[in-house]
Amino acid sequence: MSATQIRRRHTVAARAMCLALLILVMPLARDGRGPDIRTFAIPLGAAREVRAPEEFGLVGVSWPADEVAPTGVEVRTSLDGRSWEKWTELEMAIDVEGPDLGVEDRGRRATSPLWVGRAQHVQVRWHGAAPRGAEVQAVDPGPDPQPPAGRAARAIAAQPGIITRAQWGADESIRRCCPRYSGDLKAGFIHHTATSNNYSRDQSASIVRSIYAYHVQSNGWDDIGYNFLVDRYGQVFEGRAGGLDRLVIGAHAAGFNTSSVGVSLIGTFESVSAPAEALDAVQRVLAWKFDLHHVDPTGTTQMVSGGSNKYPAGQTVSLRTIASHRDVGNTSCPGDGLYNALPSIRTNTYNIGLPKLFDTALRPTTITPNGDGRDDTMRLTGRASAGANWTASVTDGTGAARRAWSGTGSVDITWDGRDAAGLALPHGDYTFQLSAASGAERARPATYKVTLFREPWTGWTRVGGAGDRGESPRTSAAPDGSVHWVIRGIDNGLYRGRWVNGEWHGHVRLGGSHDQAKAGSPFAAVVGRDGTLHVVVQGTDDRLYHGRVDPHGSFLGWSRIGAPENLGSEPALTVTSDGAIHMLMVSPGGALYANIWLGRWLGWLRVGADHERGFQTRISAAPNDTILATVVGTDAALHANLRHPHHGWLGWSRIGTVDEKGTRPSLEALPDSRFIQVVEGVDQRIYANVGTPGTWSGWHRVGSGPDAGLEPELAVAPDGTTLVVITGTDARLYANVRRPDGSWAGWRHAGEIGITGSQPSVARSRLGPMVTLAQTLDLSLVGALSRPPHAP
Repeated sequence: MSATQIRRRHTVAARAMCLALLILVMPLARDGRGPDIRTFAIPLGAAREVRAPEEFGLVGVSWPADEVAPTGVEVRTSLDGRSWEKWTELEMAIDVEGPDLGVEDRGRRATSPLWVGRAQHVQVRWHGAAPRGAEVQAVDPGPDPQPPAGRAARAIAAQPGIITRAQWGADESIRRCCPRYSGDLKAGFIHHTATSNNYSRDQSASIVRSIYAYHVQSNGWDDIGYNFLVDRYGQVFEGRAGGLDRLVIGAHAAGFNTSSVGVSLIGTFESVSAPAEALDAVQRVLAWKFDLHHVDPTGTTQMVSGGSNKYPAGQTVSLRTIASHRDVGNTSCPGDGLYNALPSIRTNTYNIGLPKLFDTALRPTTITPNGDGRDDTMRLTGRASAGANWTASVTDGTGAARRAWSGTGSVDITWDGRDAAGLALPHGDYTFQLSAASGAERARPATYKVTLFREPWTGWTRVGGAGDRGESPRTSAAPDGSVHWVIRGIDNGLYRGRWVNGEWHGHVRLGGSHDQAKAGSPFAAVVGRDGTLHVVVQGTDDRLYHGRVDPHGSFLGWSRIGAPENLGSEPALTVTSDGAIHMLMVSPGGALYANIWLGRWLGWLRVGADHERGFQTRISAAPNDTILATVVGTDAALHANLRHPHHGWLGWSRIGTVDEKGTRPSLEALPDSRFIQVVEGVDQRIYANVGTPGTWSGWHRVGSGPDAGLEPELAVAPDGTTLVVITGTDARLYANVRRPDGSWAGWRHAGEIGITGSQPSVARSRLGPMVTLAQTLDLSLVGALSRPPHAP
């Protein structure tokens, strides 16, 4: 349900004494959708008893993060105000359980919550000084949306039966942000919730809803911290949103959330053992999750701390792959009763679903076997469980096997792009698969999509005749596979050229001799879903003009965009799945405006507040029709804004820290609706960032050592392979490929080593990325084609 917090704040004096008091629960409006959390202040005056207007089921204590934490907190509750439960000390989860530093808002620190079942009164007493601004958090979980799903399935090494978020009643409206994902799985951490063990099977969903609300609204986290929760009866609940089979980064072990999965048993196991049903469910969840990523439950791993109260940031820590919370933080979690069961949990998890494959890896996923010593081969490693035989194979796009290996134990295979007869296989996509079997039982295979490049670049070709010269090419691909480009001629007119059916077609001026673009002003070009080429340019009168070329090649003329007083520059264009053309431009004062073409321009809309300004606009539409706009702000940092199809522009935010600056951004959408952006750094190195606002991966250098360049441009293939082209500091053209797994192939000359040029532009055609550029000396336009991974 809706969870608007009603807070009544009081000035609170810290006291170094134990204090017992009763707290009033402040009710919120109920709409029946889910948990109802109530926040109320702790008045540290004389103890007084107040009856809450409604019952609650879970309680905890929080305080501002900048306050000194108490040494301990105890609570007790009552339903009628006369008969009280015993005092219970709350577990201090400070800096142990939670998100990694700087990832999710932690404006408050909090104890672990306590499940009390039914109560209307609560007393709190402190050990040590009570922090100012302390509050009791009480949660009414609300009714179950429907009966929870049945017991976990018993399929070997398969996903167990899991009660989904919808089934346990997660109110998705209170979730703060989107999921973040790890690239690999290294460890599973076992926790306990430090709540009561005295609950019925039917109360488990209520407990999960209450913990969810407490983590989000009391602790300030984006979502519930755990990836999975398991009750004493063996019921498994989906925790953090983002996909059961994906590596969602949780908030369960500060500093070690990335590349781990957090499974928490509902209850407290400091002095009692976990029930057999709960242990069985934990083992089946881990067996399934580990098998998806080929992790050995009995193995060891190394993780780099992101900063915890046990290991400082940057320290490499050796861990068991199935570890506990106390292994990475100074906490008693998951209690001695559960910690002592870890050896048997590891062994039992290993034995579920045998045979298995472990520690599989393949690097790189793209090879160019040309004998230059760089990525000429790929290497597959791993091992099979005891007693299993493994086989490995490379198959082509038709499923035909082209190479095979077999063995037992460890796997270490190198492939150079040849078949079993030693013949070089053709350029294209292949599947590399590792399998294992023991008798009739088969392991979950490890499957990799790999790419073999052979002579990826065609030669550079002059576009047009000897008199065809220009600059600032803008290239765009059409649905029919042709490629269009627009250049600014030496007379400041705009000219269009085409590449279709393997042939270059010369330049045709868009308009008459009087149609001139403002000298030096950027322009934009994009081909719509219907094959129409759209061009937007700033005219000599500082107004923006729109020109169209229909699919038959006829120019339809120039028309002014907006009223006579509408001036603008630096237009950027993109197209969404419904055929709409979206534009972003900069007004003379630096303000940013958007417009949409749906057979006509719908009108200018200010994007951002009055103080938000920028230049060097870029815009791109994702497959889900979200649109990302990026600009270089007045602070020289990169800023982004996301347009949701139904909610409009969401607001500008900086990409990276205030000291991370760059120019000439290039932007494209990836197949998973994230975005990749590359920029020219202030040090003339190229930097990349992947994600969306709030989920950026962070700027990272593309290349190393002397790798430097200017004017980055990029194009993305359907499988996510991304080509980046730059002008090197020696004026030669260089290219780099980002593979779908996020790795970079390294900078190489784009085609002939001797080609020099500037202002490269890239578009993805059916046959591969087309690159056009203006030659350095005479501004003649030249082009080259790179075959994509999927082309034969």
